[in-house]
Amino acid sequence: MGAIIAAIDWNAVVPVLLSGGVLAQGLGAMRWVARVEMRLDKLEKEQDHGKD
Repeated sequence: MGAIIAAIDWNAVVPVLLSGGVLAQGLGAMRWVARVEMRLDKLEKEQDHGKD
């Protein structure tokens, strides 16, 4: 995980130095990913309950 986070950090930092808008886009993408992960977790829990 550390290597992935380090790569993301550098990919985010360099463009931010060029354009502040990139940071806002990155935060928006992170929020979107978190939302999708939450939905997937809910679906998995619902499916698990259905199997019982």
